[in-house]
Amino acid sequence: MQNQKLYKESMNVFKLALIVLSIPWIISGMRYILNTDNNTAIIIVSIVVLLLITVFIYIPKLFDKFNDLNKTDFNFFKLNTMVNFLKNNSSLPPSEAINKLVNPYISLVLNGNKIMIEINQNIKMLDTILVFTLKNNEDNHLIIIKPSENGFIKDTMQLSHPDNQSLQGLFDNIKKCKSVKSKAYVLNNEMDCYFVHSVIIEHDGHSKISIKMIESLQMSLPLPIRNAITEGDSKIASNISRKDYEYLIKK
Repeated sequence: MQNQKLYKESMNVFKLALIVLSIPWIISGMRYILNTDNNTAIIIVSIVVLLLITVFIYIPKLFDKFNDLNKTDFNFFKLNTMVNFLKNNSSLPPSEAINKLVNPYISLVLNGNKIMIEINQNIKMLDTILVFTLKNNEDNHLIIIKPSENGFIKDTMQLSHPDNQSLQGLFDNIKKCKSVKSKAYVLNNEMDCYFVHSVIIEHDGHSKISIKMIESLQMSLPLPIRNAITEGDSKIASNISRKDYEYLIKK
């Protein structure tokens, strides 16, 4: 997954070497056939040359099919499956490896009176939930992003809001949240496999907020998070100035 360019360069050199090697074999075989009267030898040499050419042509195609990373769908990992895979194939702790390989983070983009939620995942995880707890003084926001019916989280979602209600205030409030008080969670649907990370909140101008995971934390999954995940669909639940607000996320 990380060495496609190197693989392609190696395969091109390999194919070129096979072509170069096949030329003298063909020339030598044809010269022998033309300069001998032994019919048995002619048949044997002809068969050997044809088999050799076939092998030289077939081997690159076989490797292309076996290693066709462009057509291979890596979007099949469940979180616990990937954790088991990483334990056997990586020297990094699973939490750190997932953060580097999957690199899950979200961006909130304000467009008029709409907030679009962009989800980044280098590898789309199957049946995996993303949760972000953002805090600013006494205000806090809980962002829960659940997978769609096909088991994957969509790349882009939209935050719904009541009629005639502006989302600018919610966006500005989230923008004030402090990274040091906020956390991110990656967990499966059963909530028996999860990882907790500290986050960094970045502002890209006045209309985009990116929330990215950094260091992994060793802590249990809080009960309020468990309860919030089981209650409904993807949403942003906010407590601002001691008042509760809830916004659904359209998939």
